[in-house]
Amino acid sequence: MLVKEDSVTEYNIEASESENDDDVGNECGSAASNDVPEVYVAKSGRCYVSEASRGRRRHTPNIVRERSDLRPSGRVNNVMDSFVKFFTPEILRKMVQYTNKEAQRRGINETNEVEMTSLIGSIRGTFQLMNDTFLLYYSPSENVVADEMLSLFRGRCPFKVFMKEKPVKYGIVIKMLADYKIRYILRMEVYVGKSGDSISESRGPTQIVKRLAEPLRNSGRNITTDRYYTSVDLAEELYNDFGLTLVGTMQINRKHIPEELKVTKDREVY
Repeated sequence: MLVKEDSVTEYNIEASESENDDDVGNECGSAASNDVPEVYVAKSGRCYVSEASRGRRRHTPNIVRERSDLRPSGRVNNVMDSFVKFFTPEILRKMVQYTNKEAQRRGINETNEVEMTSLIGSIRGTFQLMNDTFLLYYSPSENVVADEMLSLFRGRCPFKVFMKEKPVKYGIVIKMLADYKIRYILRMEVYVGKSGDSISESRGPTQIVKRLAEPLRNSGRNITTDRYYTSVDLAEELYNDFGLTLVGTMQINRKHIPEELKVTKDREVY
């Protein structure tokens, strides 16, 4: 839920925009049979069985054919080598180009690539170019994580948010996909709120994960998410359209969860 107060947006990760309890249908039909030990039916009509089928081959989306390791092009010898990997000459030229355009408009001195190397700004085009370089130098492991972080910022910004549960409280939310082994960032997306810019794209949890996962399409990897992002619909879309699997906790109010699975009292622990 987003609440405007004193020009700062309060960001509530509990309020998900997908899989509500409305418009549910019956997808289950006559799923129960003598071959199924027990069937649980959710409000949406979706069925679950108490035992997994046996003797099946491993699903294709769980077969990873790449080794998790640093790519040859990603090897560096010093800090400057690492810097130019992500802030490429193309990025620096673009930053100088737009900075000088504004300098000409104001009648002030122009800059150059040497000066720009010392002062890195935050521009959408530059951010996207850098974003595209992350996977050039590292092949992620079989498991990645979709999550978010609050980057401390107290200046003026239309999409600055307040998150009371975070230590820094105020800042800019960055959605990201990262490798779970070494915490290497694979892709990022800045949360700019519902008003955002003119680009027509959904800001819902399902769409965010799908955009972050796009570079890993058909790679056989698994994505782990928290309860804000996890849904049955997302799991099915990743499996069917992206060749990926999903693991995550789910909010209890999801429409695809049967009532029997919401009961935690006296549940057997394995």
